[in-house]
Amino acid sequence: MKVAISFAENPDIIEHLLVSKKISPGKSKVYKVFSSVHHSYFALKLYSKDKEGTDQYQKEKLTLQLNHPNVIQTVPITSRQHKFHAILTEYIMYGDFFEVVSQGYLDCDILIRTYFRQLIEGIEYIHSKGIVH
Repeated sequence: MKVAISFAENPDIIEHLLVSKKISPGKSKVYKVFSSVHHSYFALKLYSKDKEGTDQYQKEKLTLQLNHPNVIQTVPITSRQHKFHAILTEYIMYGDFFEVVSQGYLDCDILIRTYFRQLIEGIEYIHSKGIVH
């Protein structure tokens, strides 16, 4: 499947992101996608255009204002799809923090403390912007 978008940096060019796999089956579907123009992977969140999906999309759009090294970055795009809203974020290869911890990848106390500090810094930052996670 291909999803048509335009990056905010070049809004006149329509790009087709190639969906490589589904990452999350939650309320909003999340897909790993590839951009042939940027030569990199992104995560694409799709929201239905019904009331619940549109409300969730409006809340998620608040992440566009965030800029912190410990917060996943949202990439400004314009979706060219009529069936759903879309948000593009950077792709994190090893999944979220919960996945890393639950898989037992962290066995070093210093590494655990470092990740925990980064997690707290990210949460403090988004709270300072009026966003609750």
